[in-house]
Amino acid sequence: MLTLWRFALLPTCELSPAEALTVVGPLPGGVAWTHAPVVLAALGRAGVALLGWSELGVRYFTPLIAFAASVFFWRLARRIFDEQTAAWSVVVINVLPAFNLAAVTLTPALATFAGYAVLAECVRAGLHEKSRWHPAWLGAALAVVALVFADGLNVIALGGLLVALAIAPPLRGHARPCRPFWCIVAVWGAVSMLWLLWRISRGGALGGEAMIHTPELRLVPNVIRWLLLVSPLILWLLIRFVRRVRPDAASFWKKPGVSFALAFALPPAVLDFLWGIWREWPDAGLSVWAAFAIMPLVHFTMSREPAGLMKRVTIRTLAIILAAVQSFVIVRTDQVRGAGVPWAFAQRVDARRAYLRWCVADPSGAINGWRETARLVDGIAAASKAGGRRCILLADRWQLGAPTAFYVRTSSGTAPDVRVWRPASREILDAERDRGADVIFITDDARRHAVPAELKRLLGRAQAVSIAEVMHGGHLVRTVKIFACHSWQPPDL
Repeated sequence: MLTLWRFALLPTCELSPAEALTVVGPLPGGVAWTHAPVVLAALGRAGVALLGWSELGVRYFTPLIAFAASVFFWRLARRIFDEQTAAWSVVVINVLPAFNLAAVTLTPALATFAGYAVLAECVRAGLHEKSRWHPAWLGAALAVVALVFADGLNVIALGGLLVALAIAPPLRGHARPCRPFWCIVAVWGAVSMLWLLWRISRGGALGGEAMIHTPELRLVPNVIRWLLLVSPLILWLLIRFVRRVRPDAASFWKKPGVSFALAFALPPAVLDFLWGIWREWPDAGLSVWAAFAIMPLVHFTMSREPAGLMKRVTIRTLAIILAAVQSFVIVRTDQVRGAGVPWAFAQRVDARRAYLRWCVADPSGAINGWRETARLVDGIAAASKAGGRRCILLADRWQLGAPTAFYVRTSSGTAPDVRVWRPASREILDAERDRGADVIFITDDARRHAVPAELKRLLGRAQAVSIAEVMHGGHLVRTVKIFACHSWQPPDL
């Protein structure tokens, strides 16, 4: 039922820039695939091929992958704890705002939740089998590869795997990992490292643009972020857990299920603490650590309490309803803002204001107003097409160029020529091929009042065509400034 609700929610919200890039990339200008993960690009393009250029097409596989992740989390909790713990764990995981957000958006967080669930279950299954050639080890190796190709920061999954193997002897039934498994990991690890080096050489950071920033070591910003992405129910579980386990804390850490779950929770939690705050909305980052931390919490709190059938059904039904409401509210954040919460409008937040980043940043600004932005840009480009001239759309950053390209194609049915301007990228315009075309430069940076000086020297002349405020739900989303250079001629060198 929750999966069907998530399918209904998919087309109600516009794509974020990162989601749009998965299907419109590569964009000329050095952006290419350095920001579009391979796994997500494949899922997005497959959905578009099935259902066409729409939000539903791009996000078609997200509820299905979230459902599969829930099944693997249930299997894992059932095997390392018990069936009652597994049932409650899946309910609590589906209440997590971070999981709900990943289940309705095509972001690296979605692949991270699913990949870690498959990896942990495959490792557990392999440790319990007699055969050294069990397919579970191959599944674990492929899960590591998929994680890395979905998010560069998931190289830490290998660390979690090694920690789990180091503390897993109480779980091990018969066999250690077979040599072919380590050969597969070595080969795919080498391929993954080559891909990451290529990504970095092309201007992309290891874990996306979040890794460009310095690690955030202050506690308050991360606590604010985790309170938004992790349900308050976890705090309630943690308080009850401390009260129950405190008299016998030593035996708690010796339980094999607890150590195994925490082995997969700690590595992503460390990276999520250091760089998670710099993730662009709606990417929940490496919040998958919460799913593994929930299992021992639930086991020592909710699963040990006797409860009648009616009480269990009531609580789980209320949890599903709560998850559905959370998934709607967290994506359509205008509902929250319209209720009186003082969201600031979408502007670039200075790194020095990290304490306020999750308090004053407007998440809805990243996923609203793109259709209106594209309609505005396409209307200006139509004048060039009517005059028989080719039109080149030049965005000042890929976060503006990718969704504009997607929604221009959605409305007009033809793929626009969208490129990204970067300093010192004079090759963005070809002297022979682009001669005589109209070049339209678009920016949503409120601090920019003219075309960049280097681009102005390349264009020769550029005039302001339009300055428009894009509104959504009665609130300002972004200010779009458009400059045009008609019949571009290359400058004399």
